[in-house]
Amino acid sequence: MKLFKQIPLYRYLALCNESKNLEKKVLDCGAGGETPPLSLFYSYGYSTTGIDIDLSQVEKANQFGLQRGQNLNIQQGNMMSLEFEDESFSFVYSYNSIFHMMKDQVERAFLEMKRVTSKKGLIFVNFLTTNDFRVGEGKSYVLSIR
Repeated sequence: MKLFKQIPLYRYLALCNESKNLEKKVLDCGAGGETPPLSLFYSYGYSTTGIDIDLSQVEKANQFGLQRGQNLNIQQGNMMSLEFEDESFSFVYSYNSIFHMMKDQVERAFLEMKRVTSKKGLIFVNFLTTNDFRVGEGKSYVLSIR
């Protein structure tokens, strides 16, 4: 099994594993890329579903799963309008994805994640701060609404 370096995801997985009486059904919002964390959940017996807005990232993630004999079920989709029934998943997360959005988009995405999560389910979302070494330097913008 490939070792994932995202320690917060291991903590979230531990919380999921400790959650009794919940179906092992997880959704990753922003699931694409060369090493999709859904593979870790799959190896622990979870039914996995993932969405990513970028088709090339979806293809990379699914290829990773296929090379390991895993059907991760990652498809192109938008976390601001999830095409799943209410309370479809016990566990929903977005790791290193949601902070690429504007504030109003973050709110819509979070409300969608909440909608598709079961009543006693768990949601995990991470945010970066400007103190994070991965943020770097960039342009500063001021938003003015009239």
